[in-house]
Amino acid sequence: MQLKAENSVDLSRRYPSKLEEAPHYEKKSRDLAIDYLTAVRKHVISELSNRYGSAAFNNLKIGWILTVPAVWSPEAKHATRDCAEAAGMGKGVDLLMTSEPEAAAVYALKRIEPHNLQVGNNILICDAGGGTVDLITYRIKKLSPTLEVEEGGVCSGGKCGSVFLNRVFEDWFDAKLGTGTISDQSRAEMRDRWENYVGAHSYIFVKLLSLGHLTDF
Repeated sequence: MQLKAENSVDLSRRYPSKLEEAPHYEKKSRDLAIDYLTAVRKHVISELSNRYGSAAFNNLKIGWILTVPAVWSPEAKHATRDCAEAAGMGKGVDLLMTSEPEAAAVYALKRIEPHNLQVGNNILICDAGGGTVDLITYRIKKLSPTLEVEEGGVCSGGKCGSVFLNRVFEDWFDAKLGTGTISDQSRAEMRDRWENYVGAHSYIFVKLLSLGHLTDF
């Protein structure tokens, strides 16, 4: 299934995952998504019920809001809703969906003091995640009684999140030292060290590598 809009960036083809897929996976991706969302639903309900008391919590009407990358195709968004419904998260108005940058924008704007915002203001949101990056502009439509925004331009982005920085580094590593030069355990330790300690502070370095500006490094 096409998970992204046709005109979005896609680094997954240039930098595919080198991690081996588990051979025992018999379930399809839809079934795995349903299992995951079911576990999320049960965990959230359990945590909230314990925090506020089951007697009070059981009398509440529960609604779910799922966020998805803005550059996902309509088919991917529909498939996500289908999985959420199958996971018991409700249907219709009890199950809402919004884009990840819109959710980020609403949260960020509410954290800003109200007198700094005006109707008509444009806000640029860059939602840089692990798998996808969304870049979009929102225009403030209304401040009260609730904050409302609308898209102020065409959203762009795609599969170019931080996971691809890791893959760019690993490609560079293999090009310099060759594949098979270190054990699987050492490679796993290298990935962990890069992702958690080095890579988090090396965006510019890896970006230069991906653009070919450090070929003689």
